[in-house]
Amino acid sequence: DYILKKFEIKDKLSLLFCLLSAGLSPAIVFCSFRFGHNDMYIAILVTAGILIYIQNIFGEHKNRFMLLFTASFLIGLSFGLKYTSIVFIAALMLTTACFYKKIQYPVKTLADMAGGLFTGFMVSGGFWVWLLYKKFQNPLFPYFNNIFKSPMADATPLLGADFVHLLPKTFTEFVSFPLKCFFDKGFIGLEPEYYDLKIPAAFFF
Repeated sequence: DYILKKFEIKDKLSLLFCLLSAGLSPAIVFCSFRFGHNDMYIAILVTAGILIYIQNIFGEHKNRFMLLFTASFLIGLSFGLKYTSIVFIAALMLTTACFYKKIQYPVKTLADMAGGLFTGFMVSGGFWVWLLYKKFQNPLFPYFNNIFKSPMADATPLLGADFVHLLPKTFTEFVSFPLKCFFDKGFIGLEPEYYDLKIPAAFFF
């Protein structure tokens, strides 16, 4: 209630729409009831990290650097648990660099955040990286095997090709992707087939 009082009525409706969209998302439903997925746990870490980051990136209080380190640490933890979280690392560092004129001590801020990301990654994925290197001579096995050249796998580049056939092939397909989630089942990135009207609705609003 305290948080909602700070929002205008339009913002309250937008917040309610976002919460409903997230809570009723087929992706969340599938991941919550299928124990083979850990995306929900990753989402908690990333969301907490981003929230702490947003609240403190432009601040000037004495605990700012520690809180930004904590935010980066949480996202680093998520990266160690699942490599696809690297998109949030890139977004975090790029956003910080783009707003460097509005951030107090931008170089120190980036350095502290880089330290948090590295520490979080080493806590959750450091042992696994070392184990992969010891057994397969590739710390990211089987990814980037065209660089590390482990004899245990083919020269696989950045990612596998499991979902390449679902990528848009034309500009029209790229622009109309939100509608595909409603009119054509088979959402990119999730194995179960489903329809989802909320994605095109979110783009519309």
